[in-house]
Amino acid sequence: LILSRASSQTKIMVQYRPQSTTTTTSQSPNSVTSSLPSNFKPTWQRDGDMPCRREMILTIVHLLSRRKPNASKEWLSKLPSMAKRLELSLYRLAPSYEAYRDESTLKERLQKLATSVIVRNRVQQQRESKKARMAQIARQKQQFFDEQIRLLRAKMQGKL
Repeated sequence: LILSRASSQTKIMVQYRPQSTTTTTSQSPNSVTSSLPSNFKPTWQRDGDMPCRREMILTIVHLLSRRKPNASKEWLSKLPSMAKRLELSLYRLAPSYEAYRDESTLKERLQKLATSVIVRNRVQQQRESKKARMAQIARQKQQFFDEQIRLLRAKMQGKL
């Protein structure tokens, strides 16, 4: 997906360029692309959904770009990949094709998705912070015990 915007224009041009590296996991009509996790169980999803999914990506790009009309070039360069990730999550989470395609609930679903990503990131940061604290405590304990052993050895050498 390529996004470009001329600085003097407000019109956004979006082109979709499919990647040639995408393969299918099986030949059945229920097959999905290999970018999905191995534990993913396809239900209503089909390979034939790709045109609809491309449209959804474009819709998401349009929605997000309207929310930030004066977006930086950096943000605009990230927009296509962000839209693809959001679309993939919406596709995976939707209970049905109709629910996935329902544009009347799209904003709400994107907001819920963004909220869940924020919460997941906070939880991950908290875990990483806790892990770092635990590693620091372990290093401090090791230093303490190393010092105690050094002192005991010095004491024992002085007594012998």
